[in-house]
Amino acid sequence: MNVSVALCTYNGEEYIEEQIESILDQTYDISEVVVFDDSSTDSTISKINKYANKYPQLFEVHTNDENVGVEENFARCIKHCKGDAIAISDQDDIWHEEKIEREVEALTREEVSLVFHNSTIVTSSLEQKGDLWSTVQQRVPKNGNQRHLITALTKYNFVQGCTILFDESLKRYLESIPSQWEYDYYIAVVAALTGGLHAIDDELLLYRQHEQQAIGSPEENSLERVRKWTQNSLARNRQSYHEKESRKWKNVLDAIDRIDSPSPDKNKIIEMKCDFERQRSEVYDPDVGIRQRIKTVVDCWNEKGYQRYTDAPSLHSIKDLFASFLVSVYSNLK
Repeated sequence: MNVSVALCTYNGEEYIEEQIESILDQTYDISEVVVFDDSSTDSTISKINKYANKYPQLFEVHTNDENVGVEENFARCIKHCKGDAIAISDQDDIWHEEKIEREVEALTREEVSLVFHNSTIVTSSLEQKGDLWSTVQQRVPKNGNQRHLITALTKYNFVQGCTILFDESLKRYLESIPSQWEYDYYIAVVAALTGGLHAIDDELLLYRQHEQQAIGSPEENSLERVRKWTQNSLARNRQSYHEKESRKWKNVLDAIDRIDSPSPDKNKIIEMKCDFERQRSEVYDPDVGIRQRIKTVVDCWNEKGYQRYTDAPSLHSIKDLFASFLVSVYSNLK
């Protein structure tokens, strides 16, 4: 199996060489490293070009004329990869030397379209802070039941981008990555709907935490989540949020359907997610009567929407029920 590495960079001069060295040190031979730099203003590209000049048959380097953002940059990079499988790489991590070998083995053995693994969280100076799957709030499902994995993905993303290896057959679904999606979340959902996922419960990467990185580990506690919800719940932006969530999931299903429809069972999971988010938007709509808003919450609970599509069913249903009253008060005050 020929493996391409999709490496996206932006002002990563401090750690890019360690990342590349760990790619070169893999026990499984890499076929190509495709680099897309998003208009860095530091020495990132010059450091990459040193490796490209040393290994001209291995590196393919592109630079964007202007900054296009993480999602578009990864879409461009993936499009140029020619391998049988594609590994996603950030610019500031360090790969375990057996990372790709272990992932290729799992991808072949499990007959899925995407595998991912746990990682070790480290500081900028590589001081270890524990593993990612134990640190993040949301539990990472490890069983092979694909329906369970898809349902879990509708609640939250548990697939870390820099740990992904996926089959090249997914490329046809990734010509573009919608702006409302994070690239790794989108890839994970597409893979779950079309070919399946497999989790490797081993730490095969040092995941560096520092101030400059685009996305860190989600360590936000429950109190912080409630505080943010309180700030946003008494305005139409909460209604808009759930409407956008409904459209977001419908859009990914439509994008896949245009190429190759998933199984009816998988379709149904996403369609029910869309309906659930649309119903929740009514709870925050001041133009809907309070009785209807309360009925919507009760109906969503009875239909097991909260249980199926939220990570804390009781908390979310109580918040929505409470919001049913607060929206009325807020509307009257206005």
